[in-house]
Parts: sequence; C-alpha cells; structure tokens
Amino acid sequence: MKPPPPLVLVLWCHFSDELVATAYIVKLREQGIQVKLLGLEGRRLRGAHGLTLLPDFTLDQAWQRVTMVRAIILPFETARLLHYLNDPRLFNLLQQTLDHGATLLLKRNTACEVLAQLAERLERDVGSLQKACEENDQLSSLIFQIQKENLL
Repeated sequence: MKPPPPLVLVLWCHFSDELVATAYIVKLREQGIQVKLLGLEGRRLRGAHGLTLLPDFTLDQAWQRVTMVRAIILPFETARLLHYLNDPRLFNLLQQTLDHGATLLLKRNTACEVLAQLAERLERDVGSLQKACEENDQLSSLIFQIQKENLL
C-alpha cells in the first residue's frame, strides 16, 4: 500500500506576508505537492497588506495529518511565532512534525537571538533550525525530496 501523500503546511495569522504565503503555495502546488494554509487565529485572517486569506485547516484539524507533514512554512516574522507557541496545540504540532522529520522554513532575516529562543522552546539545536533559513535553496530541495518520496 502506498503511503499517504506528503503535506506542506503554511502557517497563517494576522499580519502574515501574503506574497510569501501565496508564492510558496502556488510553487508547491504547481509541482503537485499538497499544500494547506493553517489558520492560527480562526478562519478570517488579514495579512500584512490587508489581503484576507481563508485557511484550509485549523490547528485541531491539522492534528489528524501530523505524520504526513513534510514541511511547515512561516510567512511571518519568527518572533511572532514565539508568541503563538504559548498555544499548546501549536507547540505540540510543531514538536510532533519535527519528530517525524518535517522541515521548518523560516524567513531568511530571522535574528539569531529569535532563532535561539525558538530552538530552545522546541528543544532543538540551533543548527538544525538555521538550515531552514535558506528559503530558496530549502524550497528547491524540499520539492525534490517530496517528489522523490512520492516516486518510491
């Protein structure tokens, strides 16, 4: 039996970067990769430039697919994520997906101190999270890895 198709989650909250979120969603979907927008604050969320995107999933719904997640993309400042980690559902979702081998794609300009705080909160070493800061290279290798997985 073929394993379930891999899934990429794009986290979405108020003041997320709409351009980054939609660019990732479009690029990955063009490659045939399943991508879902995960709302962190309900269903109607306005981005940094006023565009409202309607999430596909809530945090509670994402739990049903935690083992399928291959990557989580953060289209907002990583410092904002530290605030959301106070929600145990998100914290546990990130822990579980990372434990299952998911990649975390962060904004390139993530400050070292924020990255260190994030690594500490998620009980990861900074080096493993720092690799995720190379957005374009990381996205290309992620697409390649997911396509390769699907072919096996």
